[in-house]
Amino acid sequence: MMGVNMALAEAKDLAGLELRYPDGRSWTGEGPFGYRREPRILDETL
Repeated sequence: MMGVNMALAEAKDLAGLELRYPDGRSWTGEGPFGYRREPRILDETL
């Protein structure tokens, strides 16, 4: 698992990617983790 600083990319290069919001605070480190909110697809109007 890794994170990426998306502020370093151009909005047009990120269009079409799915953005997820994992809930790392409540994750114990074992098994799947939950999400804080619904994922969304990025567009060029970030």
